[in-house]
Amino acid sequence: MEPLDVVQRFYAAFGKGDRDAMAALLSPTVAWSVGGPPSIPWAGEVEGRAAALDAIGRWTSAIEMLTGTREPPIAAGEHVVVRGTGRYRVPSTGKTVDDRWLHLWHVVDGQIVTFSEYGDTAAAAAAFV
Repeated sequence: MEPLDVVQRFYAAFGKGDRDAMAALLSPTVAWSVGGPPSIPWAGEVEGRAAALDAIGRWTSAIEMLTGTREPPIAAGEHVVVRGTGRYRVPSTGKTVDDRWLHLWHVVDGQIVTFSEYGDTAAAAAAFV
């Protein structure tokens, strides 16, 4: 499976909340990194499939997604880059965040080996206080 196909399948599985399908696309030793301070529940660097799924779970349980868009991905060999925007609400504070983000994926032999997310960490952190 081509890296672009893997990433698109991951987004589709994420959209359905299908943890098993997401897990199948992650390397057992995936390096998962989301920028930001510890006040952002899903921020940090973790390693391993279970830890990556846990980080995703912290994100989905901490926010209410309002809108989101993804631009067409850019693929180059084993690497895929995706830009997007999102608007979400933090139920614990009632604050809303407008975010622009960038995802960097590295896929080897049909599995995601690294993922990095870059977004508006200042806005996200402020929404949790």
